[in-house]
Amino acid sequence: MRNQLTLMVILALMTTHAWAADDCPSGQINLGYEGWARCAEGYQLRLSKAGVFPGQTLVVDWKAPADHSTQDQIGIFAKQSARAITAKPVAAGPVGMVLLRVPTQPGQYDVKYVREGGAVETMKSFTVLGASN
Repeated sequence: MRNQLTLMVILALMTTHAWAADDCPSGQINLGYEGWARCAEGYQLRLSKAGVFPGQTLVVDWKAPADHSTQDQIGIFAKQSARAITAKPVAAGPVGMVLLRVPTQPGQYDVKYVREGGAVETMKSFTVLGASN
C-alpha cells in the first residue's frame, strides 16, 4: 500500500507540474521544450519542482541514447561545483527516473547528467528554499 501511494504521488508530480526550460553547460545550445533541458543530442532532464524544501525528494526524469553507459550518473551539485553532493546511476535504456534527496542547506543547485568519464551532457537548476520562503 505504501509503495503504491508513493508511486501515485510521483506520477501526480510528474503529470501536474508546469515544467520550465533551463541552462546547458557552456558552449551548448538549450533546445528545451515541454520542460526538458536538451543540450547534447539525446540527453535530457526534467525536474519535478524548481523549488524544494531542505531534505525533500526531487524526482528527475531523464532521456539518453539507448546505448548510453550504465556508469553514467545523475547528481546534485552546488552552483559552480564539479563535485556531486549526491548522485545515482542511470539505468539501462533510453528513459528513466531517479529520486534524489536535496541538500539541507538553502541555495541554488544544479542537477547534472554526467557521462562515464565525467562529461556533463545536460543540467537543470533548482532552489532549496529557506524556512522563511
